[in-house]
Amino acid sequence: FSSESIATEKKAPPTDNGASMTNAKRTYTWRCGCGDLTFKIRGEPALNMNCHCHSCVAYARFVDAQSEKIGGDGKGTSILSEGDGVAMACFWPDQVKITRDLASGRLNFVKVGHDGKPRRSYAKCCGTAMMGAEPRMWALNRNCIFEEDADSSGDDVLRRYEPEDKVCNVMKKHAFDPEKVPEPSADTVGFGDMVTFFGVLMNPLGKKIEKDVLETFRPSAESTVEVVPITWE
Repeated sequence: FSSESIATEKKAPPTDNGASMTNAKRTYTWRCGCGDLTFKIRGEPALNMNCHCHSCVAYARFVDAQSEKIGGDGKGTSILSEGDGVAMACFWPDQVKITRDLASGRLNFVKVGHDGKPRRSYAKCCGTAMMGAEPRMWALNRNCIFEEDADSSGDDVLRRYEPEDKVCNVMKKHAFDPEKVPEPSADTVGFGDMVTFFGVLMNPLGKKIEKDVLETFRPSAESTVEVVPITWE
């Protein structure tokens, strides 16, 4: 990997529950476009990136089109970044707490190609792209994250989260149009981010998302699973 093409954020060492020690007290709200689904997030993302791979972008474009059908006015929050990559924020299991009921049936699931896995999802209520969850990591739509601030009256005011450092646009060589991928960019995933991402997923001693919570991010027999056709070679 070229050091010139990789922008990796420096991350504080994790505490026992995986949250950054320097940012453990900062609290965020994740909310879908209509506000029907909300999570509380404690601490900074373990990893921020904009993914430009065919699969992620095809999923994002499909969900945006579904959102317009569901809400009539496209009120779902797109997961696409300004450069048309998928704006993803990854969190440790203990950082995220679902604050409104996410019972089975609240999500639709998407797989890319008939042989793909239905790991990506979106909210039925408004068509907001959610992304998904793995046993040891949350991968969420970064555009749905808001900082919790209080105004002069003491009421909470939501302000959209903006990463302190520039976010790397990864998977450039797998983009629909690599020439349009903005900088900073990397052909694949930066080495530092890859270590973080796969280190969390493969760590046998790491915390896991609670089983009943994780199951809501997996399709049941009654779930709708939609297929995004593969339109590239």
